[in-house]
Amino acid sequence: MDGVAHESGRRTRAKGPSVRRSRAAAAGPAQLGLVSLLRLLGSLCLFFLFGAAVARRKLLIVEVAGRSMEPAYRTGDRLLVRRGGRLRVGRAVLVRKPLGWPGREASGHLVKRVAAIPGAEIPAPFLRVLNAAPGDRVPAGSLLLHGDSPAHSIDSRQLGHFPAADVVGPVLLRLGRGPGAADPRAAVPTLATSDQEL
Repeated sequence: MDGVAHESGRRTRAKGPSVRRSRAAAAGPAQLGLVSLLRLLGSLCLFFLFGAAVARRKLLIVEVAGRSMEPAYRTGDRLLVRRGGRLRVGRAVLVRKPLGWPGREASGHLVKRVAAIPGAEIPAPFLRVLNAAPGDRVPAGSLLLHGDSPAHSIDSRQLGHFPAADVVGPVLLRLGRGPGAADPRAAVPTLATSDQEL
């Protein structure tokens, strides 16, 4: 008597479609789960590819060569830099070498720390080179930059203002040591190279 149920002495017919639905529902979640999982994996792959394309345009990796940012960054350290972004005092940045850069390599990039942004009061160590008086302000479109190791750094203390437009972007984090780490005392005039992109 399949499909027949007894209720208080009366014979009633069980609803066939609900029985069929329950069997389909039992098989469905496994199939639906697999389809959902495949859709999720596809979405994650697209998201990852899109994110990688955006990251390639926004991020780059540089390797430090020089002692001007010691002890924070040493020769061979690899740094992750974001192109663009807001500048803050105290933040390390990647900047193009200014015109008139001394040394063998007049082009390239430097890693320096922001000492003052446009509109800020010029710090005392920079007053003499800028022929400025206490209370003078950094002009629009300019920055004051310095290395962490004054004895090994050429920066705004010798060269004056750096154009704000020459800043590539802030250093986000140190990734570790690169191949240049084998010779930490190498006398290389450039402090960073940006040939290697993420």
